[in-house]
Amino acid sequence: MKENFMNINNIRKIFFPALLLVLFFAVSSLSILTAQKKKTDNTQCLSCHSAPGFTKTTPKGEKSLTVNEADLKSSVHKKLKCTSCHSNMQPEHPGKPAPEVNCTQCHFKGNKAGAPDITQYNEYKDSVHGKGLKKGSKDVPTCKDCHGTHNIKSPKDPKSTVYHLNIPDTCAKCHEDKKLIKANNMASKEWVEQYKHSVHGIALTEKGLVVTAVCTNCHGVHTVKPITKADIPEVCGKCHEGVYEKYMASFHGQALKKGIAETPVCTDCHGEHNIQAHTEKGSKVFSKNIPATCSRCHADIAIVNKYGLDAKKFASYEDSFHGIALKYGDVTVANCASCHGYHDILPSSDPRSSISKNNIPKTCGKCHPGVTENIAKGSVHVQPSPKHDKGVFYVRLFYIVFISTLITLFVLYIILDLIGRIRRKSRKNKGK
Repeated sequence: MKENFMNINNIRKIFFPALLLVLFFAVSSLSILTAQKKKTDNTQCLSCHSAPGFTKTTPKGEKSLTVNEADLKSSVHKKLKCTSCHSNMQPEHPGKPAPEVNCTQCHFKGNKAGAPDITQYNEYKDSVHGKGLKKGSKDVPTCKDCHGTHNIKSPKDPKSTVYHLNIPDTCAKCHEDKKLIKANNMASKEWVEQYKHSVHGIALTEKGLVVTAVCTNCHGVHTVKPITKADIPEVCGKCHEGVYEKYMASFHGQALKKGIAETPVCTDCHGEHNIQAHTEKGSKVFSKNIPATCSRCHADIAIVNKYGLDAKKFASYEDSFHGIALKYGDVTVANCASCHGYHDILPSSDPRSSISKNNIPKTCGKCHPGVTENIAKGSVHVQPSPKHDKGVFYVRLFYIVFISTLITLFVLYIILDLIGRIRRKSRKNKGK
């Protein structure tokens, strides 16, 4: 019994140190392998690629292969290894051209359980850029053109190329490039310049307002697609929600819902990339310019005939006291919007309309305090004729005839007087 116990004790003395030694070597080997892998993914790659002036010759010239380690450490991908993106490259890779990094390894919508539900790739491939890439265009931007490569930062980082304040400059890299514009038949240079001087562009660059609209607010981020006219109110409504609700309840908004193509939307009145504040003289909705803006539809013969509108409304306004005063520079005088409203325009038959019979005294009273209900009895857009506004027509006719007769008589009197003077002078000369 004692002997057996001695043997077990001896075995323990030998077994446990041996087991500890094995575990030590196992842990050491794992650490070495881990360190070697880390070295392979980071240090080993950067041992070449962090060297300044590290380049390779391509058919297009010298291409830099230098990677700034500081960019990697400040990137959103700082926890990734080089081979996470460059998965096809071996540590001692041959000098063959590396294929493009495939961002869809991570940024796609997964169909399997546990796969990432990130839709950037699916959105991009259906955009105008993605479709252009599919057709083989080499000019369309891909992920790296907008986000960068090794220096990718969060959109919330002010240093990011896709930070809200930086987006117009990022888009302008292509949309202000004369060669790209010409090769792809784009009118983008004009759009970028217009945006810079618009109310949105000024709010962004001069006031630093990160809530102002930039390219992606209207055109989308990865889903860049052409915007149809019917989509515009909803696009603008993402920021201008209160105005959107008023517009959609208005006569114009209801017409848009019915699919009437000629219906004016936000851009018809305010412009697109060149939107200016209503206080700016160049704005389409500056008080002096409003009649001209409205007349683009309401004086268009094709539109007024198609929808049975009154083509003489604009002309009657121009002939009125308000129209004449506006023409000569009085910007405080009433224009179309002063009476009809801006975004909430309704027909006079609607009791909510600012030009309904019951509301006209209130509408006119904004400029003319103290007006009574009698003001609603007369015509607003006066169009004198034997059938309409007869009193004005006959008074105007009387004055035209009366003044024309007076002028004719005065001219006749002057002519007769001149003839008399000539005759008297002739007689006087003969008497001498």
